[in-house]
Amino acid sequence: MNGQKSFRSILSLVLAVLLVCAAAGCANIGAPAQSSAPAGMRVTVRQKTFETEERMAFEWAESGEAAIASGVYAAVEIDDASAERFPKLAEALAQRNRSYDDGFLPMFADLAAMARDSQGEPWGGAPMTEERVIEIGRADSAILSMMVTMSGYYGGAHPLTYFYSENYAPETGAELSLGEVLNPAYRDALPQLIYDHIETVTEDYEFTDEDRDRILELLASGIEYDELTWMLDETGITFWFDAYELMYYAFGPIFSTIPYEEEPELLAETFRPGEEPLDLEGRCIYLSDDPVVLTEEQLSPYLPEEETAEETAEDWEPLPDEMRMTVTQQEITTEETIPTAEETDFPEAYAAVNYPIAALDEETAARWPNLIHRIDEINEALGSDALETLAALAADSRKSSEAGLTALPFTEERWLYVARADSEILSMILSVIDNYAEQEIGIRYACYNFDPDTGDPLPLSAVIAGPEQLEALPQMIIDHLEPMYSVEFPEEIDPDSFGGVIAEMIDRGELVWGLGEDGLQIGFAPEQLRSGFTEPCTAILTYAEYPELFAEAYQPIEGLHPIEQRAPDRWPDSIAYPMTELEAVLNGEPVG
Repeated sequence: MNGQKSFRSILSLVLAVLLVCAAAGCANIGAPAQSSAPAGMRVTVRQKTFETEERMAFEWAESGEAAIASGVYAAVEIDDASAERFPKLAEALAQRNRSYDDGFLPMFADLAAMARDSQGEPWGGAPMTEERVIEIGRADSAILSMMVTMSGYYGGAHPLTYFYSENYAPETGAELSLGEVLNPAYRDALPQLIYDHIETVTEDYEFTDEDRDRILELLASGIEYDELTWMLDETGITFWFDAYELMYYAFGPIFSTIPYEEEPELLAETFRPGEEPLDLEGRCIYLSDDPVVLTEEQLSPYLPEEETAEETAEDWEPLPDEMRMTVTQQEITTEETIPTAEETDFPEAYAAVNYPIAALDEETAARWPNLIHRIDEINEALGSDALETLAALAADSRKSSEAGLTALPFTEERWLYVARADSEILSMILSVIDNYAEQEIGIRYACYNFDPDTGDPLPLSAVIAGPEQLEALPQMIIDHLEPMYSVEFPEEIDPDSFGGVIAEMIDRGELVWGLGEDGLQIGFAPEQLRSGFTEPCTAILTYAEYPELFAEAYQPIEGLHPIEQRAPDRWPDSIAYPMTELEAVLNGEPVG
């Protein structure tokens, strides 16, 4: 669980999922048939692996140790006969491979440096990795279609995994869009077709009407803006969706394959199966080069030169108006992990909870002593029930796993974001993310805004210039309101209709807001703006755009060190509890 550095990135949390690395079938699609045409192009995928010379103990490695950092990517080539037939494709692939060759080592050098710096730190308990594994779907005269699974571990509690596809037109070497391969007559029907063929790891779950409507909306938007990840293979067209993209995290990645047999006219005629063979067997070869082991000295030329040494919290003295504090993100998990069919490098605990612990440094606490008890109250409220929450989630997760409903953990994440910390205001925003199987991801917000001198809570009206500006605030918020996941609001949602709801929230003191370095930051949880509208929304009103919105006392203070430097996150070791102790917690028994 990595720390966040901006309000809109609080929900950017994601966990490990499986890599896809199988040799798949390939298709030829209906380019005009020629009796003298080759049976299909031959493709070689050559996997290249880099490792650091430095190694570390790692219990999940077969040998008990691993390189502190490793990186994998793949070059893709076609055989000489295919290159002669499709020279522009060969040139495009060569350029692709050069781009990976040129860009991967600088990335790996940076990853190795980060891994080296993390040794001995709480987040440095596992090797750092970045792997890009390719699966070829089709390789014929109509299309070269492939899927890339990118998986990386960069510190924190979990790896990250996502998918992207590469689809080339052999004649031109250009990348193909989804719109180019689809039959235009199917454009409006495609969201429903994708939905009808969805496959998930939670096979027993039945989508609700609300799930369906939201997924169809996301699919329609993805088609309109050409944002879907897709691949053609020997059976049909497959769409791949990252965890969180369509459903909550416990679903993991979602796939949807529409077979050619069911929808023979779904694709444009050029891309429909023709006389060329669909089977890739014997035409697609996957090779792995021996790992290239690199020393720190060999990698150092690829690192950018540091123009100036970045200041650390110990290197600089705070200015008179500055606060310094830390937010420790403490994670607690189950000691036992979810049983899986295969061993993985990062086994998942049954449940995990993280909660923040805020602390002022000594000088800040001495100058603003009335804030100390406010910070203690927040820590008590956010951390007091963490163990009980973990125990309840662990029990539910184990039941779900044993019933075969999910093989992913139940989590609750409580993120405290420090928006501003100076002599005018201490402003913090809390985001709580519940991620339980068979439920929507629950998202809740809260805010903490205090006068540093008195320690008293500050109402929104205190930081706004006057009654006229406060009355105009709902429309300003609407003008800058953005849904968290979608490109824009759905057609049936008119943001202007939210004005009354927002005004009532302001009147009742229920608006979640924070005053940050850039301006006023506002958050709305699902269904806060309208019943049935389940997408969280945010708005930012900047000092630059609305200089007269803010009271003089709360205008930004120039020349302060960045808030990330004055209020860094800390990541201690995760604390794992055995299930027997957590069962005792549920029974009301004391646990050490």
